[in-house]
Amino acid sequence: MTAEDDFKAWYAERRDHFARAQEDLAESVARFVSDWADQFVFRAPERHDRGATKDADRAYAKCVAKGVTDFDRLLEEPAPVGDLCRTRLIFRSRSDVEAFRSAVDQVWPHGPVQIDDFTYKPSDSGYRAVHVNGWLPAQIRGVALSVPYEVQVKTVAQDAWGYYTHDSSYVPTEVNQHPRWGQVRALQQLLSDQLHVVDQLQQQIEIVGEEIGHEVGAGGDPDEVMFSNVRVAIDELYATTCSLGEAQRIVRRAREHGITSMAQFEERISPERPAAAEIRETFDATRSRPPTAIELVAELLARGD
Repeated sequence: MTAEDDFKAWYAERRDHFARAQEDLAESVARFVSDWADQFVFRAPERHDRGATKDADRAYAKCVAKGVTDFDRLLEEPAPVGDLCRTRLIFRSRSDVEAFRSAVDQVWPHGPVQIDDFTYKPSDSGYRAVHVNGWLPAQIRGVALSVPYEVQVKTVAQDAWGYYTHDSSYVPTEVNQHPRWGQVRALQQLLSDQLHVVDQLQQQIEIVGEEIGHEVGAGGDPDEVMFSNVRVAIDELYATTCSLGEAQRIVRRAREHGITSMAQFEERISPERPAAAEIRETFDATRSRPPTAIELVAELLARGD
């Protein structure tokens, strides 16, 4: 038997475990989105590709590429092939992706994860996304295994890049491994950069549109809760720079709780409130770390006491 035959026999013995983990992953990610979207202020994904287990041929190809000859290593940490099961979420904007990642950081139900963010540091090919990698238990006929999974989180623009490049470049071929293919890869990297600009512009369009809409509705009151005011207040109270996406989520949350003036906002998020000490104690007890400034602000906004 060849090494490939050995691998396929190894894979076949565990195929049911991989399928069970795949099913559980897709279902749990869908529930996670439904449970936490409102609290972390992200919209439902434009699309949830439930995905499938990595087939034996592709899994073996990765083993060869990574020099893995002991196939049991695939089910040991750190996993050399981290996406034996995988699912993909496509969000409308960077703000939604950032909010989803914040939810994963705080309330992900499947234990510790590794988050790789390729948004500002794409791969050599130009690929951009956020990857959430971890392990899921799967038990079949009394046999338990831990299976490595990957959740890909992308914007619509990032997904479009994959649509345009996947068929020609994803699977290695004689053509795309030829030195002359470097010209194509350079163009694909340029496409990635241009679509990244689209993401940044789309986020700005949303923020400015919401800001203008609220200003018009509020009659132009400079004391209204708005993105620029919120960023200044957080900087002054916490010495923390608030990103555009974070400011967008905080403004939305403040308005949801009926906080419309900056005086109300600054009083509610004050780090001197008794509730702030309680939140810090809760984080320390449940997460073994203090809350970030943005996490503390979000929690304080939700507490009216």
